[in-house]
Amino acid sequence: MNIPLLLLTLYQGPVVVDQVLATVNDQVLTLAQVNKEAKDRGYLYPPDQRDYLQLRRQALADTLRVMLLSEGFYALARTKGLVGVLDNRIVAERRRQEEGAGSVAAFAEKLEAAELTIQEWEALKKRELAAISFQRMVIGIDPMLGTRAFRDDCRPTPSEVLAWYENNLEKFQVEPSVKARMIQLKEDPNKEPAIVRIEAMAAAFKRGQLDFAKTAREQSAYRASTGGSMGRINPEKAPLAAAVKDFLITANAGELSLPIPVANRWALILVEEIQPAGLEPFHEVQDFVEGALLQEARIAAVKEELIRLKNECTIWATPEAMGILDGLVAGLGPTSQEEL
Repeated sequence: MNIPLLLLTLYQGPVVVDQVLATVNDQVLTLAQVNKEAKDRGYLYPPDQRDYLQLRRQALADTLRVMLLSEGFYALARTKGLVGVLDNRIVAERRRQEEGAGSVAAFAEKLEAAELTIQEWEALKKRELAAISFQRMVIGIDPMLGTRAFRDDCRPTPSEVLAWYENNLEKFQVEPSVKARMIQLKEDPNKEPAIVRIEAMAAAFKRGQLDFAKTAREQSAYRASTGGSMGRINPEKAPLAAAVKDFLITANAGELSLPIPVANRWALILVEEIQPAGLEPFHEVQDFVEGALLQEARIAAVKEELIRLKNECTIWATPEAMGILDGLVAGLGPTSQEEL
């Protein structure tokens, strides 16, 4: 007896295959990962300012940088026999997150909402921690793994700081400036004329009976909330009434003006500080110069490591990802200088 065969066509829904954008040794970067990171970054901006194309490029560049730097850490850990050196820190961070969420299940639900499993979260956290740790070693903040030795310190020497200052004096030229406060009184039909009141006020200031800033807050029609502060201005360039400009250009520190007519008001001005034109002295800008040179040296150190790691790692990438990676190592190293 022939038994007919019933052939059933099984329906299978579409299979979503995530696009691989890059691989660095055993690490894989997918389009979904980059899009998720770009989406998360987008929440930091108002809806009408979210440029997802730019956010996606930034996310791709940052993730590639982290992948390279983490490979530097993993390679160093292997040579030192410290492959699992980060495990305890990851476990501690997971416990902290679980306690913060209220329970293990609550943390798992939080990750599920973010489209992550606990295992994926641990892998990403380990990669991030490895990259940060390696970068800190590269720029001399932390000792090299398994030792007490630091790499070459990126901090400039005092002689290097002074030499940079002397070779860039044009950057430290300062304009003349004045720091002053002003009180303005308006005419008030229920009070004495403004000129009478301002003259009495000036006499009280000269006798030390009134505090200028306090009086400005209580009575001035000009910037009362700031005690009449005019800020620090260059009187030759600031848009001021002619009489005010003339006084500020010739006044000395601590000098109080005579009553000055300003539109339909009367004013008094107290000069607090005078900064003549000239050159900022080295001792005032030394910390700034040292910080700038330190930042420059750290960026150069990370850039050098990124170039080395790119050459030593086995890398495959789409043309877009490879272009961003090439730009990353050819540029200034980290895309976020705040991390240095």
